[in-house]
This record gives sequence, C-alpha cells and structure tokens, in this order.
Amino acid sequence: HQAGLPELVKQAIFAVGSEEVWRMHFGTVVLCGALARLPGLKQRLVRELRQLLPARWPVRVVMEEEPELSVWRGAAALAREPGIQERYGFITRE
Repeated sequence: HQAGLPELVKQAIFAVGSEEVWRMHFGTVVLCGALARLPGLKQRLVRELRQLLPARWPVRVVMEEEPELSVWRGAAALAREPGIQERYGFITRE
C-alpha cells in the first residue's frame, strides 16, 4: 500500500517529535505548486486529514491564489532578510 497525500502529511507531522510539539505547532497545511490547483484537492485534503488526526487538533488547509509561485515568493522573502545570505551561505551573482 502506497501512502497518499493525507498519509504523507500525517507522517510529516508525527516526524516532528512528541505529541506536545505536534499540538503546539500543527494546525495549518499550505498547499503549494501547480498541482495544488487540482479541482477539489484542498477540500479533500481537509476531509481526509480530519479522519486521520486526533479530533482535538485543528485542521486548516490554505492555498495562495497562485500556488505555483508560493515557494519562489517565500524564498525571495527569506533572501531579503538582513544577514540571511551570510548565515546560510547563499550564493548570489555578486
């Protein structure tokens, strides 16, 4: 049996550590990339995660209007942070 997307999300959450850590940090899943535009994916993921996770945990799935650009926008914002390039050794054209 191959894991589907909801099972993979659950595995990622449980890989974080103790249940206390999961409860403190979990609540929102961000869909990104062009495949996030698949019709009904967001609603299906919410429904299936709700079945897989404890009832007391919040489940929210969000998606930008242009999910195919989400990762690029996040990386661009991170690269603009003061000192981030030196701290993580990013390579620039300069």
